[in-house]
Amino acid sequence: MDYFILQQDYRYYQYPNIVGFNEQYNRRDFVSENAYKIPDRNIVFSNISQKVNYIDYLNTPIILISEKIKKVFSMYDKSLLYKYFCILNNQTSEYGNYYVPIVNTQKEINGKCIVKLEQQKGEFIVVRLDVAESLLRRNVRGVKLLPLENSN
Repeated sequence: MDYFILQQDYRYYQYPNIVGFNEQYNRRDFVSENAYKIPDRNIVFSNISQKVNYIDYLNTPIILISEKIKKVFSMYDKSLLYKYFCILNNQTSEYGNYYVPIVNTQKEINGKCIVKLEQQKGEFIVVRLDVAESLLRRNVRGVKLLPLENSN
């Protein structure tokens, strides 16, 4: 089975730039064992003075997905937890609604349809081919799908 790494497509510029995230949240809490430490609904702030492009997938400071991607993920893995994040731009009064999928980091895929792998360059969400096709059918914006080498 083929697998793909989800990455933010940086051809979309002016995406939300979240400020103060690491001061407010501990990245180690974004796993299923510690998810109870994170409120279900959160507000974070962006400080871009121009119109913000609220794309469907953000890589930084943590992986954030839109409602559209969340619906696809929920079809394939009903056990995933999500934490809601509203990204509010104080400069323009715009906002975007996102979710952090609570996917534990793994060393191997083991046939799962959605996993988080940790590599030297950071953490990545990896999806099976059928999940990737479902995302493409829904015209998600701001997502690059990179083939995972040796995924057969």
